Amino acid sequence: MPLENLPRISLWPATQVAVASARPGEQYHPYRVYTNYASFGDTLLTHVDALPNARELTALWFVAEQWETEWGGETLFYDDAGDAQIAVSPRPGRLLLFDGAIRHAGKPPNRNCNVARYTFAIKLRLSQA
Repeated sequence: MPLENLPRISLWPATQVAVASARPGEQYHPYRVYTNYASFGDTLLTHVDALPNARELTALWFVAEQWETEWGGETLFYDDAGDAQIAVSPRPGRLLLFDGAIRHAGKPPNRNCNVARYTFAIKLRLSQA
């Protein structure tokens, strides 16, 4: 999505509030905005969104109208040894805000899910003073 369209998206003001709450006294600006799509059978690998110590944030909105627990699709966060430590369910309207240097993976829906897993991602960098 073109970055200049972000202020017109209703999720942006809530994202700004969450960032200000998580990192008080720091100013962040968006540098990339996009939508992810995953359906049953997709392969989604672990990755990081930022270099270590970059202090970049990822704001990940789960945008499904409904989501059942049995459908899977969690976002998993891993420790340095590659062991999953935290699972976050893709509840409709949930914002997941995290340091982009943390290894993670969004998991695809299970076979019993007949809808796609959509997320709306906003990548943010610390503004230079």
